Amino acid sequence: MTNRILKSAFIAVGALLIDLFIHLFFTEPFETPLYFMLKYVIVYILAYAMLFDDKISYTELIAYTIIFVIVWSLYYRLFEFFTNITFGTRAPAFVFGNTIYASNISKAVGWTLVHGAAFFIPAFICKKFIRK
Repeated sequence: MTNRILKSAFIAVGALLIDLFIHLFFTEPFETPLYFMLKYVIVYILAYAMLFDDKISYTELIAYTIIFVIVWSLYYRLFEFFTNITFGTRAPAFVFGNTIYASNISKAVGWTLVHGAAFFIPAFICKKFIRK
């Protein structure tokens, strides 16, 4: 049980660090503290559920990554809905050099990839390299 708690925390911290890096260097505006707190909690809960069995398959890992991306997308949409913000404007734009990617399509694709990678990479490392 303790091992499951530590692995879940590792995955949650890893997801936060990846997301923080992207937000620090490639987005405008920066996210709120609430965003990062909720991300930690949601990643931790999903990782804890995922680690119910030590023998998680790559298919299950990908499935949990997809679940996380969907849940996290709901965070943005519900925030927009309940605060009366125009749909698609809550997510920050991506900035690469002098180019800003702010269309709803570029943000949807970009954030799907970023959030998916932020969950998948630490979970993969945990699965591959961290034993009981």
